[in-house]
Amino acid sequence: VTTPVTLVYVQRPRIGLSTGSMAFSTEEGIESEGQVLTVTNQGGGMLSWAAEVTDGWLVLSQFAGALGPGESQNLTVRAVPGALPGGDYQGTITFSDPNAGNSPQSVAVGLTVIPRPRIGLDPQSLSFSMFRGENPDVQVLNIANEGGQTLNWTAAVGDVGWLGLSAFAGSVGGGQSQNITVSVDALNLNPGV
Repeated sequence: VTTPVTLVYVQRPRIGLSTGSMAFSTEEGIESEGQVLTVTNQGGGMLSWAAEVTDGWLVLSQFAGALGPGESQNLTVRAVPGALPGGDYQGTITFSDPNAGNSPQSVAVGLTVIPRPRIGLDPQSLSFSMFRGENPDVQVLNIANEGGQTLNWTAAVGDVGWLGLSAFAGSVGGGQSQNITVSVDALNLNPGV
């Protein structure tokens, strides 16, 4: 006796990703350029994928989709650092489909936030005292870059003709400082504050 047997093989969908890692670099508060991440159904059946991110600074153009066998879909990935301070950050995008044979699949994402320059002044205020007909000693003002990159600073004294600076512009690298002198020409000033 012969019994015919029919075997039906149904291939499950499989999640295919164009890369396993991505890297972004941007300044504080500035959204990064987008990068393309391609999701492909490398198996059979319908791939109904969903994506999750571990960190709020990771943004996808789409968080879910459906792909038939061999179909692909391009997603745009961006890093939006918002208020994150300068530094290095790590995140993950995880794609899943409970019916996929290789679910979940992940993409590791690195973000470098480049700190912007920040002006630091020391001291925060200057005070001069002198006798009439004399000029006081000059005072030193320290201009520091308390952030990153290069600080290109300018200074102005407005309509105050008796106040002088040794420099009205300069460049200071991240974590560096520059001293300028502040002088007063009091010879033509009347007593007072």
